[in-house]
Amino acid sequence: MLFKVDFEKAFDSISFLDSTMSQMGFPALWRKWIMGILSSARSSVLVNGSPTKEFKIERGVRQGDPLSPLLFILAMEALHVATITANVIGIFKGCKTPNNGPTISHLLYADDVLFVGEWSDSNLHNLSRLLRCFNLSSGLKVNFNKSQLFGVGVPLSMVEQKASILHCKTGVFPFFYLGLPIGSNMGLVKNWKPIIDKFEEKLTLWKARTLSFGGRVTLIETVLGNLPTYYLSLFCAPIHVLKHLKRIRREFLWGGCMEKNKVSWVPWYKVIVPKNNGGLGIGSLASTNKALMIKWAVRYKNEPSSLWASTITAIHGGSRCRSYIPLKSSIGGVWKSVVNMGRISQNHSVNVQERLTPVIGKGDKTLFWLDNWVGGSPLRVRYPNLYALESNKRCTVSERCKLHQGVTEWLWGSNNTLINEDLAAEWVECTTLLDNVTIQPKADVWLWRSGSEVADFLVSTVREELDHINTLNETKVLRWLHWIPKKVNCFLWRAVLDRIATREALHSWHIPLPSTSCVLCNNSREFDRLLISCDATQQVWTLIFQWLKIPLPGFILSVVQLLELIHSDTCPKIKKRSTYVVVAATCWCIWLMRNDIIFKQKTFSMTKLVGDIKAISYSWIKNRAGLSEINWEKWRSFNF
Repeated sequence: MLFKVDFEKAFDSISFLDSTMSQMGFPALWRKWIMGILSSARSSVLVNGSPTKEFKIERGVRQGDPLSPLLFILAMEALHVATITANVIGIFKGCKTPNNGPTISHLLYADDVLFVGEWSDSNLHNLSRLLRCFNLSSGLKVNFNKSQLFGVGVPLSMVEQKASILHCKTGVFPFFYLGLPIGSNMGLVKNWKPIIDKFEEKLTLWKARTLSFGGRVTLIETVLGNLPTYYLSLFCAPIHVLKHLKRIRREFLWGGCMEKNKVSWVPWYKVIVPKNNGGLGIGSLASTNKALMIKWAVRYKNEPSSLWASTITAIHGGSRCRSYIPLKSSIGGVWKSVVNMGRISQNHSVNVQERLTPVIGKGDKTLFWLDNWVGGSPLRVRYPNLYALESNKRCTVSERCKLHQGVTEWLWGSNNTLINEDLAAEWVECTTLLDNVTIQPKADVWLWRSGSEVADFLVSTVREELDHINTLNETKVLRWLHWIPKKVNCFLWRAVLDRIATREALHSWHIPLPSTSCVLCNNSREFDRLLISCDATQQVWTLIFQWLKIPLPGFILSVVQLLELIHSDTCPKIKKRSTYVVVAATCWCIWLMRNDIIFKQKTFSMTKLVGDIKAISYSWIKNRAGLSEINWEKWRSFNF
């Protein structure tokens, strides 16, 4: 039986809240402050934009008050204690998990309440009485019009009959709890339609047209990178879904949508590379999905006593379980995908057991025989004869050791005795190996090994490994300075990769153009290196470097060589960064003037271009870098 309860967020009994806080140990002065807030609150109503006379709120804090969620959680603690008490004395019977696992009677998350129990009339009647008592004491009323009763393995007609006892709706699978589908087969593409629809809703063509390239990158990072994370952290996404979501993100990045394609100037595998490796840092959803799934395995080792981990151990564990992370392959569902790490074909596998590295404390979170915690391999592999005699296969290290005057003593705690000298000698050999382990009075911590480093598990680190990310050599010269607008940083990234939309580049994509000549000098074709090698732009760079008081060598033919020249300068850090800002502004202003000439029929002006470069770079330095001591006079002479 599952009963999904919906509460109305309204406190009718302030005294109940005061009593609850008192029993939870809140001091009298704190309770007095809270009661004062609840009893002195006043409100008014806006009528045609004008507030009416204030009136006193007679029924405590209402929905929408910033204090409401916090007080609501305190009030729900009373329901939690009442349900546990009812379960202990047998009034309300929850679901008992096997292998002496925990009994689950309810799940609470703010106002999302889910009762779990046996399918019987007495259980439903007692649950109804429990909710009625809670309503009378707290004033929190159950909204039965929104509450639903679900039956697991029972006919719908019987569910409808039992729902009449609680006067609630009949629920059918699948349903949503905390935003996730319960009872759906997430291996089917159709069940991922809500995520796909949200992606397509966020990435419309008009947004792609109105946002700059930097704005689209920001939207993809903040919205589209996090939008599916809730699903991807628990469910293994089908390959078709991941490819579809990747296509949506790729098309939007380059200014198109699913109905209208645009040229993808940079391959996607370079786009998803982190910024410190030369990409845009967008990240791959396929690798993110797998890394998030692996995180559950790490959490299971670090939180073995939590409710969810205890339930997993009870259902998938048992005396016959030989794995460091329990799994019964006959039981499908989320946990099976987590342990199998959502095997995605385009990514290489990650051996979680080899990567998990424990820092042994008192041995409470480490399995003595099954975990790889000493000697480079599990003890059951090193000493199979001893493991065969072990009665408790999933015993922890703390159950097999004893601290006596600072010395660790290793115990053979099995019910089966060592029957011959060979086994006794093998146990002595085992304890000799264990003497290298130091037991400390603190909890175990499981860390993640990445190469030669051992640290806390990070999704980003595993994602980069799964993506086979290598540093893009040509982008090592880039610096993603916050002094420069993001759209300009992105443009400079494309310029370094020779992937800007010049006429020659468009012609190579078989896009018809009236001419491929350079609009700045009219002497050559407009190649990718327009920003440096054009006759007109070379004159611009000569003037800019004279202003910067830096000699300009004649061999510079690309943006990469230009940035390398700046990085090789031994000037102070602030001056070097300011020079980098000027170079970025120069590339950006040259590109803007080129576009104005083509699309707005303006004429090329060297004086105006150099003036714009100085003005824009000064604006960035003043407003984005915060260098208030630099005024316009100093900037005109580039005086640091």
